[in-house]
Amino acid sequence: MVDGGSVVWNIAQTVAFLAATPLLWLFLYLFTWEDSGRAKAAGFGRSTFWLLVVGGILGILGDIPILPIGRFVLGISVAGGLIPLVLSTIFLVRLSADSRQSHLPFAGLIAAETAAALVAVVVLPGLFAPFAVLVCALVASAVAINRFAPPVAPALGAAFALISAAIVVTFLATSSEVGYGIVSEFPFYLFAPVGVGVVAVAVIEALHLPSFSAFPLAYSTATIGVLIGADVLRQPPLYGPGVGQFFVIGGAGPTDLLYLSGLVAVVAAWGFDRVLHRPTSRPVPEAPTLAVPEVLLRSAVTVALSGDPATATRLAGEAADVAVARARLLTGAPPSPPDRPWSGLPVPTWVDLDHRNLRALVTSRERRPRDAPRAWWTARWLVRVARDISRKRFARPSLRLTAGSVDAAVLLVPAFALWLAIDLGSTGSATALITSAWFNAAAVGYAAWGLVYFVVAEAAFGTTLGKRWLGLVVTDRALRRPAPIPALLRNLPKLVPLFVIGIVGADLTFLALRGGADLTVGPAGIVPFLTAVVALLVVLVLGVSIPTAAGGLAISWSAESQRIGDVLAGTWVVTAQPLTTPPPGASAPAALRAG
Repeated sequence: MVDGGSVVWNIAQTVAFLAATPLLWLFLYLFTWEDSGRAKAAGFGRSTFWLLVVGGILGILGDIPILPIGRFVLGISVAGGLIPLVLSTIFLVRLSADSRQSHLPFAGLIAAETAAALVAVVVLPGLFAPFAVLVCALVASAVAINRFAPPVAPALGAAFALISAAIVVTFLATSSEVGYGIVSEFPFYLFAPVGVGVVAVAVIEALHLPSFSAFPLAYSTATIGVLIGADVLRQPPLYGPGVGQFFVIGGAGPTDLLYLSGLVAVVAAWGFDRVLHRPTSRPVPEAPTLAVPEVLLRSAVTVALSGDPATATRLAGEAADVAVARARLLTGAPPSPPDRPWSGLPVPTWVDLDHRNLRALVTSRERRPRDAPRAWWTARWLVRVARDISRKRFARPSLRLTAGSVDAAVLLVPAFALWLAIDLGSTGSATALITSAWFNAAAVGYAAWGLVYFVVAEAAFGTTLGKRWLGLVVTDRALRRPAPIPALLRNLPKLVPLFVIGIVGADLTFLALRGGADLTVGPAGIVPFLTAVVALLVVLVLGVSIPTAAGGLAISWSAESQRIGDVLAGTWVVTAQPLTTPPPGASAPAALRAG
């Protein structure tokens, strides 16, 4: 007889599993765009939204091998592990920006608690393990609260206590299944993030911090707590007898508990915050800061068609001002007099006159029907002139392609050595090799470690080896090095070609060492050597050329020579030296710094 209750419950679990990620993305979108002021202040601006969504989709192509454990290899997923942990770290640092000397002790206490709990779980299996984890959490929390007591770093003390609570609850709500992984059932996996989100709001109220601080506190503590409580403490039973495996923290990507927990905690914090403060009116969206003149021009047309010529005229004037500010910044031109915005730029003198006439039209109190289109056409002409000047500083597609090829070669040298070592060290069958943990980790890990190389190099130095060789740098719109989130966001699309290169490169190395013989690969039967090589080369060409061509077209069409990653992250790739030398102490124009 079929148990109707079990069937209904299984259906509910499946629906919850399938609906969780899109519903959380929908909430994050509404929060980011409809309540953009608080969202941006909390760290959930549009860059963070795109990082979580685009990273959740593309990041499944990258798994970083981090630790060999006997026949097993432990790694972390870019989508389900790396991105949430990077965001959590950034949020915790921002929450305690006035007590930076406490960051290292905080990390040390977290590591000590984790190590003690892990030892306790290994030594005391069964029913004693939860009690051991609870004792470790209580002791570590007491030490942390005392160490970070006011006025040292009360936010860090509260964060530590929340992380410890999440560790205990997550450990109780999860279990290990040998040969499968770490599992948890609905609704038990919601207890830790929901509880953390609610308590985070109460903590922020008690500390008299801005209410939006509860959102990054909830996200970071829930994410780190779930990481330790599930992905660390529940791992030891998985390393048993049998074939070695490649275990990946956050391996389910955007459907993994590690990825979802932080977002669930933010939803819980947002809901409890609404209950406490009971807003009487809808939050007013923050006016978007548009520092792209072409976008301002399009906005001017939209506003004019909606029947607001005054605002359309103002937007057209802003487009011209931002365009000339961009040109001055990129060329290194010295500051200009207020009445001569184009001085020092290679343009005829009458361009300055057109710009002054446009400013006069914008500030005029008299409004005529033809003012808006007149302002738009003048601004469009000025934006085009400024864009032609600015383009000389932006890196050409051919230079960026060459730099990318050099970086790919730099990454391939150690990767090929590793693939070669694994192939030469294998004494089993072809099936045993291509299904081994080491082979898969080395093949998939190429993409993830390549992403780490690009992100770290650009965030720390503003350039990579390939770009530096060609005199190119990556900057934000004020010509500064990109912050970690933009650097990570702009490089996520590179996971596609990197993933293809890693998989195909490892397989081609494997085939080359087999000396051209036909292969017997599992249930696939006999695979002719030439057929396998041709198929892999086709995949390599398509998997690399299509994303590269798409990026080249985007750069060619973009007014600021940006591919999709640059557009989302708000970054430029420019030549290292400006066309002229700016005077000492010169800074980015205000119009661009605001962006």
